[in-house]
Amino acid sequence: LSWFRIINTISSMIFLKLVFPYVLSHRTEVFLGVGAFYLAAFLVMCLKVKEGEYAPPPPQKEAKPGFFKGFLIYFRECLGHPIYRNYILVSIMWYMVSGCTNPFITLLMNETLKLNMGDMGTLFALNAAASVLVLYPVGWACDRFGPLLITIITLVVQVVVSVAAFFLVNDKLTMT
Repeated sequence: LSWFRIINTISSMIFLKLVFPYVLSHRTEVFLGVGAFYLAAFLVMCLKVKEGEYAPPPPQKEAKPGFFKGFLIYFRECLGHPIYRNYILVSIMWYMVSGCTNPFITLLMNETLKLNMGDMGTLFALNAAASVLVLYPVGWACDRFGPLLITIITLVVQVVVSVAAFFLVNDKLTMT
């Protein structure tokens, strides 16, 4: 999964550096080009990925619970473990932070910090490059310590960095 994220992030870097600066001036061409690229990539993936052979599922020992009873069982079992409760709480915190800030980051950078689309693309690409450097070690840590624990740690770090950025980023220099 880590290698998949690395390839995805490298392709994002290429997009951010080469295409992002033209998003405002050539919106239709960028939209159609990205759509055509994703369609082609999806079709190639569908043609090349082959499903493996699986053993048949074990027979069910008891009758399936009703919809609402199944819901209650699910929540009791999931929220009964602290790691899942913490994961849900930290995820909610992160989505609240990123949901409030991400839609406005380009406006902040363009209107307030006076960065043009090329500068923003370069900055976003550098950010992606930095994340490529940590994706492999994070993948190793997930294998070693478990993906839920590492996800919780990284989400907490992202929340802390976002709160710090709120107070520390106030001009072009501190944004870069």
